[in-house]
Amino acid sequence: MIEYLPEFMRDFREIEFLTDKEREQAEKLWAVLESIWRNQFIETLNEEGCRRWEGILQIHYRGYRSLKERRDAIMSKMAEQRPFTIRTLKRTLTALCGEDGYTVDLRSNDYWLEIKVRVAAEQADRDAAGLLRAVDNYIDRVKPCNLTYESYLFDRHKVPVQNYYGVAVSMMKTYNVEVVE
Repeated sequence: MIEYLPEFMRDFREIEFLTDKEREQAEKLWAVLESIWRNQFIETLNEEGCRRWEGILQIHYRGYRSLKERRDAIMSKMAEQRPFTIRTLKRTLTALCGEDGYTVDLRSNDYWLEIKVRVAAEQADRDAAGLLRAVDNYIDRVKPCNLTYESYLFDRHKVPVQNYYGVAVSMMKTYNVEVVE
């Protein structure tokens, strides 16, 4: 800082003391600005930035996690907040339910989404209600707020005489939004 002053002022003790203090404050300011800049990007978050994003995204963990693990958890949570598209929805439902384990009906003009989840009777290891809950939780996180969402669970049961029996459990979620001017 003293280099910015005229040469005749540089020799005074008081001026030298003041410029040293200003330099220290400027270095602290630059460090804070650098930290703020680095915390704008998930790949370079520090401890404070991770804590802030974990609060925003409601990420809770137990025990010790490294900074990289915390950044990865934040990144994965942010990745599921992509724009809602039918293609990504079907890709995720295929991973959750299997290739033929669901149907999706989107009526975009009516702002209405219906998902039917199927669990075959032969798949005794699958918890049908738990699967529907997992689908509902995912849909609640990624769907736009203006969609009315309905989900159904269909269990297919087969008997030796080739009769088909179906059981349906329905869960409907409706959100009404008033526009106040």
